[in-house]
Amino acid sequence: MKNLLKGGLTKEWCERHRVPLLVLVAVTFLVFARALGHEFLFNWDDNLYVTENPAIRGFGWDHLRTIFTSFYGGNYAPIQMLSYLIDYSIWGVRPAGFILTNILLHTCNGLLFYHILIMLGSRRWWALLAASIFLLHPVQVESVVWIAQRKNLLAMTFFLLALIGYLLYRARGWADGRAFYIASLVAFVLALLSKSVVVILPVVLLTHDLCFVQQESRRRWLLDKLPYLAVAAAVALLTIISQSPELAGGRTGYHGGSPFATFLTMLPVLLRYLSLLVWPADLSALYMPEVKTAVDLAVVSAALVLLLLGCLAVYLWHRQRALLFWLALFFIGLLPVAQIVPMVTLMNDRYLYFPMLGVAGLVGGWAALVSDQLQGKAKIIFAFVVCLLLLPLPYITMERVAVWQDPLTLWSETARKVPDCHVAWSNLGEAYQQVGNRDAAFQAYLNALAIDPDYREPLENIALIFMGRGEPLKARPFLFKLVESWPNYAAGFVTLGNNYYLTGEFKEAQQAYQLALQKQPTSPLALVSLARLHLRLGDPAMARIYYQKGVSGGVTDPAVAYVAAAVVALDGRQPAALHYLETALQLGFNDFDQLRNDHDLDQLRATAEFKQLVRLYSSERTHK
Repeated sequence: MKNLLKGGLTKEWCERHRVPLLVLVAVTFLVFARALGHEFLFNWDDNLYVTENPAIRGFGWDHLRTIFTSFYGGNYAPIQMLSYLIDYSIWGVRPAGFILTNILLHTCNGLLFYHILIMLGSRRWWALLAASIFLLHPVQVESVVWIAQRKNLLAMTFFLLALIGYLLYRARGWADGRAFYIASLVAFVLALLSKSVVVILPVVLLTHDLCFVQQESRRRWLLDKLPYLAVAAAVALLTIISQSPELAGGRTGYHGGSPFATFLTMLPVLLRYLSLLVWPADLSALYMPEVKTAVDLAVVSAALVLLLLGCLAVYLWHRQRALLFWLALFFIGLLPVAQIVPMVTLMNDRYLYFPMLGVAGLVGGWAALVSDQLQGKAKIIFAFVVCLLLLPLPYITMERVAVWQDPLTLWSETARKVPDCHVAWSNLGEAYQQVGNRDAAFQAYLNALAIDPDYREPLENIALIFMGRGEPLKARPFLFKLVESWPNYAAGFVTLGNNYYLTGEFKEAQQAYQLALQKQPTSPLALVSLARLHLRLGDPAMARIYYQKGVSGGVTDPAVAYVAAAVVALDGRQPAALHYLETALQLGFNDFDQLRNDHDLDQLRATAEFKQLVRLYSSERTHK
């Protein structure tokens, strides 16, 4: 191991480990290959990061400046955005290319993990076992096939590179290993710029030294962690700021109203994670753990399991510190998602991507330890039994991959598994609406509102369904509820204005649009809607003022592009109207009933170009 630590990845090393590495690559691609036929999840962050993100559509200075100065969904992750930019330059807006990159990154992570296992003394076949568990466990599917979770994969890649650099520095010492130390710090910074979850690295390095470094060699074991801690602290502070609700982040108050209630809540969540690792039969895109405000049987059971694991840790500290490192890594990996800083989401499959390193390393190390105690046929039988027990994992993972095929399959399964989750029903309604099944969408939205009567998305989408059916008055109660429950939601007032516009109540429509501008003075949708209204009122001069303001920053929203098409169509500019209409369709506008019935587009409807656009994009939707 000493020679390997000093030499790193040599030609001889790669030759010696060629078969395990090839097996890992081949099996991973075999299991995840069906994801290459999946679609973007338009209502689960893929739109925010990719399909509706103009920043990734080019290598210009403006694109790079936007990437490095913007938060996306409460995250500062410019490396993630750069990776999407590269994908877009190669594939355009084709999901297969983005998913392929995810699979490649996940495979790379498995190979890096295998290398670390070897560096820390594991033998080839047990390292292969551990790396296979990491790569193929069903809980990893969410991180791999969901394009928006690219940040998890990238952060892991740089995290593992940083760990490898630190191990090489440790083996060589400062004089010969400072280059590896600096490379490790650089990789850590890149990991943090991918996803802040890697702030755990300093703790991981400290745990490594406690478990693997001899006592007499620990003189610098705190000093050389200080640069890592400084960088981690800075990014942790930035993350706490970026995750504020004002920046669309997920930070919230303590669940149950206090840190103690949150702690009680997270104990059964830990037990649920452990059960999913052992028996991954009930995986879901969303979970609804019960918030605990008092000790009950579930809390006590989870606390007892945690106590047993603590006892195991004490035992391993005295007997098998190498195994203790992997057990500790599991819990360290859970720290960022343990609600120390409370977040909206209590539990997710993707939260296990980093802890899975510890689980896989612990299983592989334990199997090697047991194997060393056996002789002859017993050793062979033991290896066979271990492989037999793990054999179902690839099959279960392949089945789980299929669930993420498109929004409809994903949210149908999620709503079935978590029927009390309003988000699942609302997203299912949007998926039905995307494929044109308005009746099913309507029922799904009603299910969401039955759970949460103030939920914003179904209130607005039910109103849009009624308006699309030509029944704007039936939409009014939902819109009134929407603006009452969400008084600062500018788009809600725009939708209410559109409702008044459809019934010819132009004064009320104007008031609603102006209220939207009070909430969001630069709202492109409110501005172009006012432009359309003023054309109807016979005031083209004011219409042009609002129109220019609305499109001055470019058009990247399908709703804005659609209304802009209506504005220029009413102004008699057919080529510009067709251009905006095509932009709207490219960005995901799919209300073809509105396209066919909107009187603002009457001047376009008879043109061959209009008919071709409707035919082309409606057939694409049908094909999907």
